[in-house]
Amino acid sequence: MEPPIHQFLYRNHLVRFAVWNPNDVVQRVHVEGGFYEIDDLEYHRSLIPFGATVVDVGANVGNHSVYYACFTRAVRVIAIEACPDCCKKLQRNIEINPLARKKCLTINSGVGEKVGRANLRRGPPNNLGMTQLTLDDSGPIEIVPLDSLIPEGSAVTLIKIDAEGMEPAVLRGAVRALHEHRPVLSVECRVGRETEITQLLDEHRYRRERTFWHHAAVRNLVFVAE
Repeated sequence: MEPPIHQFLYRNHLVRFAVWNPNDVVQRVHVEGGFYEIDDLEYHRSLIPFGATVVDVGANVGNHSVYYACFTRAVRVIAIEACPDCCKKLQRNIEINPLARKKCLTINSGVGEKVGRANLRRGPPNNLGMTQLTLDDSGPIEIVPLDSLIPEGSAVTLIKIDAEGMEPAVLRGAVRALHEHRPVLSVECRVGRETEITQLLDEHRYRRERTFWHHAAVRNLVFVAE
């Protein structure tokens, strides 16, 4: 059955999101008429120049991808989501927003340090975004390095990574992108892993520029190239 479509105006532009679970952490914000993590998104907007490519790793139902497509100067958004069911929801939300439909490339794949396989482990019923990957050579989900998913000639300016604990592996599989494009990075970080991510990026000459807190256990760290 087709889920209800919720729509709202943002910056005088009509935004639409299909809502499968109005109690979901992200989707309930759409029901309320807004974007999840809007403070992060508005900050990202200030860092994205005209003609840019934005990469959204862990795109969930499309909250960030739709924003990047509709409200920044990016010309391409690469929306990557590992969970097949979630990717269908992502594709639906891109489809019902004309600018997103024009700009977004959707990829159903896991992202990590190297090619492999994984299983999906579902999170709480009302937090689709907490679906995790666990590495398993016989698992149904393909894992590939981020570098292999970025089309040749893309001017990657910002990469957002929300991979439920696999953020360091995603970064280690994106070395070419980090060195060739020097993009701004927005990386979700659970308490206790901040040092690991900071030290990893320090090796690639990145410094932490900004921290966004959304709840006690998780923060979003913004890194810029030196």
